[in-house]
Parts: sequence; structure tokens; C-alpha cells
Amino acid sequence: MADRGDGKGAATPRGMPGDGTPDRAASTPEGRGDDEAKGSGPPGDRPAEEEPEGRYKRNVAITLAALAILGAWIAVLQTNASTNEARTAREATRLASEAQTAAVLEAGALGALERIEAEQQVFPLRSTFVLDEEAASEAGAAFDPDRAAQRLAEAQAAVDATLGDDGSGLFDLQVEARRLALQQAATVEERVTWNARASQYETVITTLAVAIFLVGFTLVVRRQLRPPLAVPGLLLALYCLGWSIHIYRKPIPDVKPAAIEATAVGEAELDRGRASDAAASFTSAIEADDDYEPAFRGRGLARFVVANPDVLTTLAFTDTSTAALEPVAADLARAIELGGDASALTETIAGYVAIAAERYDLASELLERAVEINPLTPGAQFALSAVSVARGDPAAALEWRTRAAGQLGPLEQTDRNRALVAQYLTLLEWVVDRAPEATAATEQLRDDSVAVLSELVAQRPLRPEDAGPASVAVDGVSYEDGTTTVALSTTGDVPEDAIVAVVGYERPAEGAPWVQPPELFYTGPVVDQAEPTPFATPRTCVAVEYRVDLYVEGVLADSATAPGGTPTC
Repeated sequence: MADRGDGKGAATPRGMPGDGTPDRAASTPEGRGDDEAKGSGPPGDRPAEEEPEGRYKRNVAITLAALAILGAWIAVLQTNASTNEARTAREATRLASEAQTAAVLEAGALGALERIEAEQQVFPLRSTFVLDEEAASEAGAAFDPDRAAQRLAEAQAAVDATLGDDGSGLFDLQVEARRLALQQAATVEERVTWNARASQYETVITTLAVAIFLVGFTLVVRRQLRPPLAVPGLLLALYCLGWSIHIYRKPIPDVKPAAIEATAVGEAELDRGRASDAAASFTSAIEADDDYEPAFRGRGLARFVVANPDVLTTLAFTDTSTAALEPVAADLARAIELGGDASALTETIAGYVAIAAERYDLASELLERAVEINPLTPGAQFALSAVSVARGDPAAALEWRTRAAGQLGPLEQTDRNRALVAQYLTLLEWVVDRAPEATAATEQLRDDSVAVLSELVAQRPLRPEDAGPASVAVDGVSYEDGTTTVALSTTGDVPEDAIVAVVGYERPAEGAPWVQPPELFYTGPVVDQAEPTPFATPRTCVAVEYRVDLYVEGVLADSATAPGGTPTC
């Protein structure tokens, strides 16, 4: 269509320039659009109140990133601790197996030697058991002394070839068994420490997760609620950081190999009766590692044995002077400080030393801790009974004695039971000597204890009413080359099926209390002693006097004494 010439051209879209409608861009301030007017323009043009919000979000993001890095670091530490715990667990298992094998080998070697020595002692008495000619011909039995002696010599030669005629092979075996046991104990302690560290790190990570949650949660709450959440979260995170550093700085047990080796040698030397050499070895261990508890415990015990040579065999206290006991007590106190308070053995040894020093309150405290650590310790409970009667508390003494007697083993453990009762009777004799006012209560405990063991051996209730008058006489007693030979005779009205107890005591030194060695304790049916009987009784202190108590059906029937040898202690 032709232009009408009125000056108007073709129609233009609404809103475009020249359409006659107001321009929207021009209708806003400074010609800006609606979006820019709402704050979508450059940052410098945003409302002032939005600037702190952005900064806060950025700070929270940085804080969360830092906490994530902290968590990763703690996780690495926890993984490292777990890895070391697994490694030491495998090592402890291996050492336990090797230590058990070495202990079995040692026990087998010692058993073989003990049996051969017993054969050598009994061999001269073999003629006593030879059947007469008529009985031998009927049974088809014969005894060839020459052949028996040859076989015994061959057995001894075989043992010497294996262990060395000087005992060096056996000593090396003993050292190896103890070294492996000590290494296992050290490794187990290290494993426990790593395990505790890993568990603690897990707890820290869990606590840190709570801190991260509190800080992050502030992004979705109103400004008024942010400080109550953020501040505890940050404080908790700082606590986790300090806690982690504290855990990391805790020492991991690391015993010097030289200390373990020297301690193993010391323990083996102590078992062989070389207390002075053992003390020197333990001192070397302490010089290698002055935080090693077994070395201090070992040296304390070795020094105790140096002063009282037969204390490990008969519990004989022969030197209880302050000069002798102070170094012992100091070593044992250090051992307890280094962790011996968790060892029933260390506490028990310290308790015996306190008894020797007549510090009965301290002895009671130490022995009670030993029982708390390991309730299955009849030796410590017997000792507590003796200490209680020395302290003037016979009711507690009876209670501890009853608890200890309840832990005596069955018939097949007679040797162990006899050794425990022997130690108890020795301690009671010590109390009679040092606290004579408690003699009546002590003797009652002594007699009751013999009756308990007699009943255990008899496997039936005792019949005190059947115990008629009886007497015992020591026809001869002598000591030579580690062997005590005793000849006894009994007279009186003793039923054939009666259970008797023959309890032998020895005085290890002039003026010393009686001790009751387990070798001189017999409980069982009545037997006729046709010949003097030898007992293996290795002693450093030769007994200067002997005493024999005869019990019939648990009732003390008679007591006799006899002179001993020349004192050596």
C-alpha cells in the first residue's frame, strides 16, 4: 500500500522505540532494568547488609575445610595405630608359641635330670626291694645291679651329651626360655598400648564429627542461633586437636633388647642358685634400660636371696637386718612404681620382704593388692593369714586361711599343695618367734592346716576320735651333699588304716625360727620305715637342729627334736 503521505510509516511493535509507549528502561532510575534495580548488578551495587553474610559463609567453608584436614590427619594416626596393633599381635602370637616350646623343652630337661638324680639316690637302696629267691622264681623277676648301674650311667651320659656335662646346654636353654617369655610380655604390652591408642583416636574422630556438625549447621539457622552453635563447635574442635596431640605424645613401650637379654640371664642364674651373679646381670639390665620393671623386681629378689640364701627353697629368713633389706625394698618399690602394681608376683615378693622386716601393716597392704590383681593366689592368701595373726586379728587370719585352703588342688597336685602348706607353716613359725603373744592362735592355725592337707590326701573325713596316744623318735638325721637322711620310729596305738602326717622342721641358723621344707612333709597311710630315707634337700644353710611333729588323724600326737650339723649361715 502506498504511503498516505501523512508522515506515518508502517506500524512498529509495541514497546519498541518510536511506538509511542513509554520506554521501560527509561522508566527505571538511571535507565537500569528491573533486575539491576533488584540488586543483580555488580557487587559494589549490592545492599550493604548482604556483605557480612557472604563473608560468614566463606569463613564457615574455610573452617569446615580445616576441620576436614584435621579429621584426615587423625584418621591417618588411627590407621597407623591399628596397623601397629595388628603387627604386634602377630608378633606376640609367634613369641608365645616359641616361648611355650622353649618352656616345655626346659621342663623336659629338668625333669630328666631330676629323675636321674632320684635314681642315683635310690639306687643304693634297691636291695631293699629285691624279691627273695623263691618269690623271684615264681614271678620270673630278677634284679641285676650291674645292668641297672650301666643303664643309669648311659642315661646320665645321654643327658650330658645333650645338655653339656657342665650344665651349659641346660643354662642356655633356660636363658632362651626366659628371653622369649620376656620378649612376649614386652610385645603384649606394646600391643595393648597401640590398641588403646587406636581406640582413643576413634573416639576423637567421633567427637570431631560432632564439632563439624555444629559449625556446619550454622549455615541453615538464623543469625541469632549461630553463636550458641559455632562457639561450642570450634572449642570442641580445638579440644580434639589438643587431645590428638596428647595421644600422639604418649610413649610406646620399647624395651631395649640388651635389657631383656640381661634380665633373662639373671633369672636363669637365680634359678640355678647364683644369686650374686643374678644381681649383677639385673644391674646390667637396669643400666641398659632404667625403666624396665622386671629388672628391678629381679634385682630386688636376687638381693633378698643373697642375704637369705635358702629363702626360695624353704622361705628361711636368716638375715633381716636393715642393711640387708633396705636395698631390696628400694628395688621392689621402684618395680611397683614402673608397673609392678599390676603384677601379683611383684606385690607378693614385696609382701614377703615386708614380713621379714616385721612391717606387718605394709605386708598386709601389699599382699591384699596381690590378691586383688589375681584372686587365684593361695600363697599370698596363706601369707595374709600369717600376717593377720601377727597383727592380732585371729578372725581375719582364719578367714584368709580358709580362702587359701579352698584353692588347694586335687590329689594329683599333692606336691603343690604340700609346698603351699609348708610355706604357711614356716610363716607361722616366724610369727611365733617374733610375736610370741600370738602363739596359741598360731599353733591352732598350724594344726588345722595340717589336718586340711591330711584330709585332702585321705579323700575322706578325718577321724580324730580314733587317734590314740602315739610318739615319734628321731633315730638319726644327717645332711651331706644336698641330701638329708632321716630315720624315724613311731610307737603307740595307731590304727593300720589311720592317716598320719609327719612334719619335719629345721632351724637354718642359730637363733633363727623353724622352717618347714616341703620335702620333709609326709601325709598318708602309716608306713614302717625299715631303712633311713634320703631326701634331696639342696641347702646353703645347713640345719643346726631338726624337729618332727607327728599327727594322727589330724591330731598332734607328739613332737621330737634332734641336733643338726655345723652352722653355715
